[in-house]
Amino acid sequence: MELAFTKTDGAYKRDYMKMSTSPYRGWFRFSGVGHNRITEVQQEYLSCGTQYPGWMMEEHPGVEDGVVKRTIAFTTAASTYSSTKSEIFVKNCGNYMLYNMNFNWWNTNWALCVDTDVCKADVQELDQDHRLQNFWGKISQTDDRSLARGWYRFTNGFEKMPETCPAADSCGSLKPGYLSQPHPEIGEGIVERKVCFGDADQCCVTSRDVLVKNCGTHFVYRLYPTTTYEKYCVEESSTTMCAADAYTELDDDWRGETNVYDSTNKHDDTQLTPGNWYRFTNYLGRMQSTPCPYTVVDTTILVT
Repeated sequence: MELAFTKTDGAYKRDYMKMSTSPYRGWFRFSGVGHNRITEVQQEYLSCGTQYPGWMMEEHPGVEDGVVKRTIAFTTAASTYSSTKSEIFVKNCGNYMLYNMNFNWWNTNWALCVDTDVCKADVQELDQDHRLQNFWGKISQTDDRSLARGWYRFTNGFEKMPETCPAADSCGSLKPGYLSQPHPEIGEGIVERKVCFGDADQCCVTSRDVLVKNCGTHFVYRLYPTTTYEKYCVEESSTTMCAADAYTELDDDWRGETNVYDSTNKHDDTQLTPGNWYRFTNYLGRMQSTPCPYTVVDTTILVT
């Protein structure tokens, strides 16, 4: 959808410079790039090779709709996506779109963004293990407040967001996020879905809309910064941690419940890594479900 920010000869691309003899260029079309039509997804400031990228706020018409009027919005700041607008006429010719707009309405650094295939684009990859469902937020808590708006692909776990409510405090966050609606099928194109962020009491305390596309071998998501404690979660198998290379074995004999404390040979678990999975391989191979016995040392001094 969005093209990388580039410059031509050190200058921004300016579509109004394409017409010098008339305020109207007449009907025009895009050719040779992507889907050959103006994108319907809001663009980031300084993208598409220009300072103020333009995108269409409504859907393109069908062939049977004839000539229709649509609105082009321009991103004029990092978080200002539609404060400046212009009318455009659109005609669906079947294999391509035709457009007609006043190119001289705004003499500044603006250009129209062309719809490209996000499945083939160089999207950003997210592969942090702390996003996985089996990573506990109370151990290492982070969120996605600093995540930049844009298209992303998850490359670990099942490489997609879960569609069911994760356990509280999982995914390395106090409020893990999941898709509350099914992922799209191949051929559905880019669809809007809702991401819910839950906590220990509710599965959907807050939510936000994102865009998703099924690329066949993977999904891509247009994500946005979250608020405090919220993070996009990645689905993984509930038995991932059972694989031999996913956990560390502990076989210390001193862990036995009948072993008394020895002040001359102390042990503790401060060297274990928080968040890692562990397996006990000696004794019964599990933690006991009753309180550990302890030894009371009588320090009373008998005086005779």
